[in-house]
Amino acid sequence: MTFKEGVFLQIGLLIYVGGWAYFKFRQYILLRKNARPSVYEIERLDTISGAVRLYGWLLVIWLILPLHWLFPEVLVVTQDPGGARAERYYVPFCYKGKLCVPGNKYLSNETDSVLVLYPTYYYNGSFTKASSTKEFRTINSHSLVYWEEYIDNIFHRPTEHWGYIPEKHKNKFAVEWTLDTESGAIFGRDMVQIRLKERNEQVKEFLWNN
Repeated sequence: MTFKEGVFLQIGLLIYVGGWAYFKFRQYILLRKNARPSVYEIERLDTISGAVRLYGWLLVIWLILPLHWLFPEVLVVTQDPGGARAERYYVPFCYKGKLCVPGNKYLSNETDSVLVLYPTYYYNGSFTKASSTKEFRTINSHSLVYWEEYIDNIFHRPTEHWGYIPEKHKNKFAVEWTLDTESGAIFGRDMVQIRLKERNEQVKEFLWNN
């Protein structure tokens, strides 16, 4: 059993609408049961239902936020005729017979190929170093592994950040992780090395001309 993040929103909406409907229904029941109902009680229920309608969503947010941290998250990678595809799911503490610890993140390689996670190093959005093959983390086909780091690129090679620099990179060192096939990982790593070599040549040329 798996479910997507949208389920949390649906649960929250159900709690929100259900809470408002409950107090509205209580007023109706009170009027049906008592020919001379308490005006104070009717007003109290009406005030509560109004407050729930206006502010209940704030309470719902605080109720559903812990669910994101409670349920394990699994990035499921599958293969179809259009290519590899990755989707994030939440699972009720067990995925395909394997126990998942509450709050942890996992990666499930459900393709017939070995996948690779590799780091790329940045400073202020620009490459500083390419990873070595020793840093490659392999995920065998049809296996589930624990992986807590955020995956920035999925089947896309890492790029430098120009113009807008994300807060993660702004004026500091950062690491991005990329998920790809073995050949894709080597190609992506090599592209980083080529870019670094080009930049070094540009710096040498600038210094030489000045």
